[in-house]
Amino acid sequence: MKSNDKVGFEVDRELEFLPSYFTHPTDASQADTLYISVVIKGKGVIVSDKDEKTLALNGLMEKYQPEGRYEKLTRDMEVVNEVAIIKIVPHTMRGKYKIGQHMDKGTRSHIAGKILERNSPTSRETLRIMGFEITESGAKMVDEPNW
Repeated sequence: MKSNDKVGFEVDRELEFLPSYFTHPTDASQADTLYISVVIKGKGVIVSDKDEKTLALNGLMEKYQPEGRYEKLTRDMEVVNEVAIIKIVPHTMRGKYKIGQHMDKGTRSHIAGKILERNSPTSRETLRIMGFEITESGAKMVDEPNW
């Protein structure tokens, strides 16, 4: 960090893995993934201010232990000195996604039917994001996204 402060940070949310057999009976190279992601590029700064470090550490505790049952960290605790906190000052932020926009309407509908049939834990949410509604007769496109 001290010799090169350029950093990148990416968060990906895999929506649905598309097995190769969705589009070809035997060609493994046809496997794909639908996803949404955010990419941040910027400057990494090592945080030295104890109040800022304490705020960040308590924020992590609130996120990962929302039920509480712990004493909040304070700036004078030794652990605040023992932990490095790196802050990203963003220069660019962009989102990218692959949710079927590269497919024609017929292919998207076909893939939506396969996703529904496979019934993974994420299938219903993925179909909603893709613009489909689940009906008695299957996946129905209700929102043709304007890519």
